[in-house]
Amino acid sequence: MLSLIHKALIAHTESINNMQLKPTKPTLITFVKAGSETHQLRAENQMQPHLLSYANDWKLLVDLPDSNYVFPPEIYSTNERPDIIIWSPKLKTVILLELTCPAEEGIQAAKIRKQSKYMPLLDNISRDSTWKPLLLTMEVGVRGFVASSTRQVFLKLGLQRQVAAELCKKISIAAAKCSYTIYLASNSKLWDRKRPILDEF
Repeated sequence: MLSLIHKALIAHTESINNMQLKPTKPTLITFVKAGSETHQLRAENQMQPHLLSYANDWKLLVDLPDSNYVFPPEIYSTNERPDIIIWSPKLKTVILLELTCPAEEGIQAAKIRKQSKYMPLLDNISRDSTWKPLLLTMEVGVRGFVASSTRQVFLKLGLQRQVAAELCKKISIAAAKCSYTIYLASNSKLWDRKRPILDEF
């Protein structure tokens, strides 16, 4: 699942970095006469501001096997390893993403645990550096339920609604298939750690 999210965010941040920056303030105000009709753009055609809107130098790291992952020392020196880090040297903003896969009935508790775990890191970054940290948590149940907070994270990062929906569908299927594979192997005495649980999507 983390790999699926990583692929989507890599493509997204590359797209953002290749786009013209949004102005920090509106540059045009359109006045409409009283009583006249206005034509609203469809929601899918509007470019709503999001967390990545105001920079084009976003970098991304993910804590996957063989990724040689180290928390960026220019932000803060720590041994903590959030699942995904997205940061902009221009904005001095760092976004920490944490993915948790608990039982469905434990989703809210898992979210609270992750927030508590990384709160000291957020406080230390804010206190000891000029960087602005933000933690976003994603929860996917082991039976495939994708918490609404997970979809909201994708939207906050600027993924289009259709793309976010497709990504949620993929990680839901991945979670359910992984759990089923583990269940089928529950009586096995041997487990090949190098063998992937799922084939690539």
